[in-house]
Amino acid sequence: MNVAPPSRRPDALDGEGNITIHSQKRQRYWYTVCKKAFRARAGTVFYRRRTDKETITRVVILVNHGCPIPAIEVAFDLQAQTVREWVEASGAHTEAVHHAEVVQPRELVQVHADEIHVKAQSCVRWMALAMMVSTRLQSLGPAAPLKIKMPRSYASTK
Repeated sequence: MNVAPPSRRPDALDGEGNITIHSQKRQRYWYTVCKKAFRARAGTVFYRRRTDKETITRVVILVNHGCPIPAIEVAFDLQAQTVREWVEASGAHTEAVHHAEVVQPRELVQVHADEIHVKAQSCVRWMALAMMVSTRLQSLGPAAPLKIKMPRSYASTK
């Protein structure tokens, strides 16, 4: 049974004594609120993987920077399917962290907003950009389909 780690539980508070060591050798912990055990790697890319963290991290970084999977197979003596699974798991984990930490309702204290004038072929579009100052989170709106026809003389001088 896969139990979510306490960091994902709403009743988990740091420093409250909710987490105790269940097995130090197997890196298992006991969550006293719901009376369930969990592993230290639970909820991460490294959960149920026998390869060490450093190798998985290096492989994912290399793929992220454009290194071809056949080259990684030769360099690390891995199978292509293993590399694909690691990359897929890291992408799913990144998306989960993004939704848990970034995509949250926030109280807007100070927001800087701008509009961008975008010139496309034979039309002009406006895009909106807003950034929350305290967290540096940015929101980019889609280009508004304003069909403003540009004069032929302007379009031909470019």
